[in-house]
Amino acid sequence: MASNRRREASVIREGGPARVLDSSPAAEFDRLAGHFDQLPINARGAHKEFLLRMPCGRARALDVGCGTGRTLVELAQCFREVVGIDVSRGMLERARRRIFAHGATNVKISIMDAQELGFPDNCFSYVISHTALHHVNDLRRALCEMRRVLAPGGRLVIVDILDEGLTGAAPRAAVIILAVAEFFRNAVSAGAKCAIAKFRLATCADWLRHQRQEQFLVRQLVLDLCQELLPGACISVDARELRMTYYCTIDWHKPRNEPC
Repeated sequence: MASNRRREASVIREGGPARVLDSSPAAEFDRLAGHFDQLPINARGAHKEFLLRMPCGRARALDVGCGTGRTLVELAQCFREVVGIDVSRGMLERARRRIFAHGATNVKISIMDAQELGFPDNCFSYVISHTALHHVNDLRRALCEMRRVLAPGGRLVIVDILDEGLTGAAPRAAVIILAVAEFFRNAVSAGAKCAIAKFRLATCADWLRHQRQEQFLVRQLVLDLCQELLPGACISVDARELRMTYYCTIDWHKPRNEPC
């Protein structure tokens, strides 16, 4: 039992030279960690497409903004080594429990900011981020860091949420009305368990406060940065959300002849 506790505790590591650039998102997600962890794996339709894009048999994978570790345990089945980073200790604590419960001994997690990754150049064959980058202060810097640590010939996959740069924070009443509408839609499409979990998250005090502050990625900015930093990336947009937002998937292969 003692050895198990030592192994379990050893999973969380500090991110070396990296630091949390803005502590407020970390504290916010510390409070929300329990709610996120209760969401079923199929709570977002984009997740299935995201997992289908994972290549198998590669050496190392990095999950940027790993949250409570749902994707980490999936990656653990496909890669020899998996690393997850996040700024929230609360999220990583949930991830640690999930990793231990799945017996995923090839997964490590670290407290680290996406804008300052504490890894050498070209050290991951697969870099992913799922609905995390709209929380960073400097998207360009985060994309540059993800590109830097990706090995030539490696693959970068990002799923995130965009808007047109025109949608401000929705009023509290509007958010609750939307949550009720989505409850019935989710109950039909994903079942009662998923619908209840999403409704509880959408109407809790911490999430309502989060919604008032949340800003999504501006669509044109993302397209311009991809053209500059990720030339040739495959970009797909899903506009089927009830709000004026979009799920965007970016899939990019780093050229094998890119200088190291």
